[in-house]
Amino acid sequence: MGESPKVNPENLLEIVKGAYQGKVVLPEFQRSFVWGREDIEEFLASILQGYFVGTFLMLDTSPDSPLFPFRPVEGLAQVNGQANPKEHSTVRLVLDGQQRITSVFYALYAPAIPLRNSKHPYKFYLSKLALIRRRHKYARGPLEEGCWFPLS
Repeated sequence: MGESPKVNPENLLEIVKGAYQGKVVLPEFQRSFVWGREDIEEFLASILQGYFVGTFLMLDTSPDSPLFPFRPVEGLAQVNGQANPKEHSTVRLVLDGQQRITSVFYALYAPAIPLRNSKHPYKFYLSKLALIRRRHKYARGPLEEGCWFPLS
């Protein structure tokens, strides 16, 4: 009998970094990335506010004899054409959480592919001032130049 599934707390950014390296991949049976700008913004806001954003179901397998055929995360070819899942001894198939992982990947690495319902790629920016105000509820002051920076 095989090994039982186990809880393995991991850092979301490490999972996304694994996608960038070609180690975290998607089974072919997964639908394509369909989230739009608003979906990604809401998800990023939830992360930044410290909300629970669900769990991810990952399956480690050999890239040479995987349990399911797989493909890289959408946009990987545009941002890291050198990534090759076959170079890793193990790849991680995302069985649940693909939209969430790909949305963070898109926000951080900004592949040149349009999101749903758009004709052009999108870049996400984060407001330093909004983060400060969120952390210190009573912080007030004029909007300063340079408060916005790109995530990618």
